[in-house]
Amino acid sequence: MKPASMAIISLTTAEYLVKPFFSHCPTPDITVKLIAAFTLCTITYINCYSVKMATSIQNIFTAAKLFVILIIVVGGAQKFLQGNTQYLETGFESSTSSFSDIATAFYNGLWAYDGWNNLNYVTEEIVNPSV
Repeated sequence: MKPASMAIISLTTAEYLVKPFFSHCPTPDITVKLIAAFTLCTITYINCYSVKMATSIQNIFTAAKLFVILIIVVGGAQKFLQGNTQYLETGFESSTSSFSDIATAFYNGLWAYDGWNNLNYVTEEIVNPSV
């Protein structure tokens, strides 16, 4: 994974972990940075200790994310079926259609789904894919 992306992900994780404890005031930068550094060190240690364990942990987190997405989709479908459609009528009100805004939206989407790009780096490390 790219170092800058990993740093951003670690800082974002730390911000989300710290925010509940500082709900009425800004989070201290040093706390966020220390937790981000701890997160990076923990991930590095787990990956160095056992790639299989790292894969298992990644699978657990992926399953948890998919479960949360499923809850959101089912909850949204339930609200939709109950007739809560008032926001769909004005969903794109005050939206812009400028080329730069559309390009920025595509760029952000490509950055969010950039994981496919790491596939080439990962496949180089696979020695015995049947294990």
